[in-house]
This record gives sequence, C-alpha cells and structure tokens, in this order.
Amino acid sequence: MRICFGIPDRRCSAAVEDTGRNADGIRSPVLILPPEAFGPAGRGIWYNQEPQTVQFLCPAVHDVICFGMRGTQESKRNTDLDQLYPVRDIHICNDGADSERTEKTWKEAVIMGDMIYYLFICIFIPLLVSVPLIQKPSRDIMIYLLSGIFIALFVSELNGLLLKAFDNNTLMVTTTVTPITEEIVKALPVVLYAFLFTRSRQMLLSVSFALGVGFALFENTYILIRNVENLSLGWAVIRGFSTALMHGICTAAIGYGLSYIRTRKKLSIPGTFALLVTSIIYHGMFNMMVQSENLRYVAYFLPGLTYIPFLVYLIMVRLRRTRKMAV
Repeated sequence: MRICFGIPDRRCSAAVEDTGRNADGIRSPVLILPPEAFGPAGRGIWYNQEPQTVQFLCPAVHDVICFGMRGTQESKRNTDLDQLYPVRDIHICNDGADSERTEKTWKEAVIMGDMIYYLFICIFIPLLVSVPLIQKPSRDIMIYLLSGIFIALFVSELNGLLLKAFDNNTLMVTTTVTPITEEIVKALPVVLYAFLFTRSRQMLLSVSFALGVGFALFENTYILIRNVENLSLGWAVIRGFSTALMHGICTAAIGYGLSYIRTRKKLSIPGTFALLVTSIIYHGMFNMMVQSENLRYVAYFLPGLTYIPFLVYLIMVRLRRTRKMAV
C-alpha cells in the first residue's frame, strides 16, 4: 500500500484523477509506508518528513491508515496546540494490494477528512433551532456562541490554506499567522454588535466571551476526535481551562474595551486597532510559550492568571453598584 500526502508521484496519478483533485502548486512530501509499519495492533506511528511532521492514527480493528494530522516535531507529546487543519489531501494508491481493501481505506480517509463538517452539523443545528425559544438578552449570547462555532469552521479552512502557503511551517504559522487571522475574524461580529446594537458594557462582555468560548468549544471537540489515542485527563484540563479560556479572554478583551471607546469618535478607529493588536499579541505569546519546553507550564496558567483578577474586578464593580442602589 502506498500513501500519498499532498502531491502524489506519478504512480499515484490515477488516484488523484479518480477523486477529481488538482494537486498543482501543493508542496507536500510523498510518504511510502510498508504494510508492516502499522504494527499488529494498528497503533499510530510518527514519520518525520521535512518541513512537517505527519501523524497517522489507525484503529485497532484495521491495519490501514485512516487520517493524518499536521503538527510540530514536538506534537507527539504536545497535542494541546493542535490547530484546525482539515486533512483532505490523502490519496491511497493500490500498489498490488487488494483493490477492495484499498477502496475501503480511501473512503475511511475521506470520511475522517470531512469529519469537521459532520461535527459542525451535529453541534450547530441543535443550538440554532433553540434560538427562537430563548428570550433576550440570553438570545444574543446564544447567537454569538453559535457565531464562534461557525467562525471556528471558517478559520479551519483559512488555516489550512495559510499552512500550505507558508510551506507547512507549523511553528511559524501558529505563532505569527493564526493569531492574526483568528482574532480578526472573531472580532468582526463583536465590533458590529458594539457599534450597531448595544451600549451595554455587560452585554458586550457577555457576547464577546460567548463567541470566544463557542470557537474554543468546536476547536476542542474536533481536536479531541482527531486525537482519541492521545487523550488524557491532563489534556482535557489544559484544553478546557487554558486554551479555551485564552480564546474567550482575547475576544472578551475586545468587547469590554469597545464599551469604552464606542462613544468616543476620535478613539473609535485607533482604539479598536489597539484592542485587536493586544488580543493578537496575547494569543501569539500563548502559542509560542506552549511550544517552548521551559515556558509551557507558564502558558497553561497564563489564561487563568488573567481571568481571575478580571473576574474579581467585575465582582467588586457589581457590589459597588448594588450598595449604591441600596443607599
């Protein structure tokens, strides 16, 4: 069996033609894996192919490849930073093996590559149909939670294109490119809500944080499905309390800041830009520290150390307002 990832060689051209894929311009290595590489239990095996590392995970019931995942060289023990890169460039070529088995393997690879869309439908639609039954202001929060889920799907496609554009340099993309694209796309609905729909600081904070949490919810769920064999309690805690909280904080910072500058015309443009840059820097700094051996654990606690003081501040503000109203 021959596995072609990205551009196939001439021996795999038939597989590309059969799937109707145009591989021109895609720069990816071709991996030729012998059947014994999968092992008797079908365990996932790592293959370092510059400029990327490719991981293949195989279920125990099959000794064939199911899907691939791009990551850094440290991804084997550092799966908390996996980005949303849908893998749909896998071509399985029959190299004298059983054709029926090869066709089955190809179908499995396609299904796993499209898993992000199936997951989106299963999560998004039930929440969407509940929106008409929810009263304001909770309805707005739910709408922005859904917006975050949709943005996560959109950004996954964008991230995949950017990864190819930068020669699959995952380290550079995750630390400098994806923080910019993700924070800009997440900020757009918040800016729209701030300048067109509300002046309430509390609502801006609520909807912006909900958007970030929705983004993280979909991202975490998809990454969980892709990394079933690597899951642990520590992984879940890190994704839930660290990475997910980071996404919520970055978007909430923009929403909360907009509540101050939206009524000040001179600050509307430069202030919005400053808030966006702040969230991008925070996001990029987090991604960079997570990939560092020395700063990884600092990154795990960074979102919590940011969130707790801000939460205490909000509680104190609310208590002061309650006391004033009582007087």
